[in-house]
Amino acid sequence: MDLRDQVCKLVDYWIDHNHEHEVEMQEWAGKANPLGPQVADALQKAAASLAEASAALAKAKEALQNPPEG
Repeated sequence: MDLRDQVCKLVDYWIDHNHEHEVEMQEWAGKANPLGPQVADALQKAAASLAEASAALAKAKEALQNPPEG
């Protein structure tokens, strides 16, 4: 397996892993509401950060799959 394939597989894994944590954090943000809005809000922001990280990873995957010509 070459480097491009290895990185592509890692990116796929990281995106899936981030999504699992994102969903879990959103779930716990709802459960944490009784503990105060700051806790729930911080968990929602953390989940949103994971979504942003996954979007960046998706761009990396796209670049891996469509390398510049030349």
